[in-house]
Amino acid sequence: MKYLPLALILVACPADDGGDDEVGETAGDDTSESDSTTEDGTDTTTEDTTDAETTEDTTADAETETDTGAPMIDCDVDAWDIAMDTQWKSAWMAACMVPTIAPIMQGIDPVLYENFSCADCHGDDLGGGTFAMPATTPISFADAANWDPAYIDGMTFMGPMAEVADTAAATLGYEPFSMDNPDGFGCGGCHVIEG
Repeated sequence: MKYLPLALILVACPADDGGDDEVGETAGDDTSESDSTTEDGTDTTTEDTTDAETTEDTTADAETETDTGAPMIDCDVDAWDIAMDTQWKSAWMAACMVPTIAPIMQGIDPVLYENFSCADCHGDDLGGGTFAMPATTPISFADAANWDPAYIDGMTFMGPMAEVADTAAATLGYEPFSMDNPDGFGCGGCHVIEG
């Protein structure tokens, strides 16, 4: 499970290192012994033990937020919810969407997308700080024949960007675009459609 605190997202985004963050610590065994012998030779060795079961946990609830107060996101449990606040949506995108889409984009151009991040979809200013979508490069279907085939074949609409659209739709829990579902999540989910 991947948990990212908002502070990490705001600092690391646009460069997610893909690493998992540890939240909280479990006290380890701290054992000390003192040996003594009474006058009659009886051993009175005592053991002082502190472990995770006897130590009171004074940290924030590790199931719901990090030590910075940012929401904890478990991509296997927490479904995308557009109604949530920006802090939660930012944490969810960094934990769930970026690691899912990054390998596809890196397959298209490993140099350009080496450090795939929030800015690659939301723009350098992250949609003015609102992460508004669509925010990436505008596209025109009238110019589809000239689209870069490394991304998508503008005549068949097949290629890595079709995989990005389908994967993003599935990750978000949205129905994907198709001829039978023209309102589904597709190119217009990330791109402004011109012409």
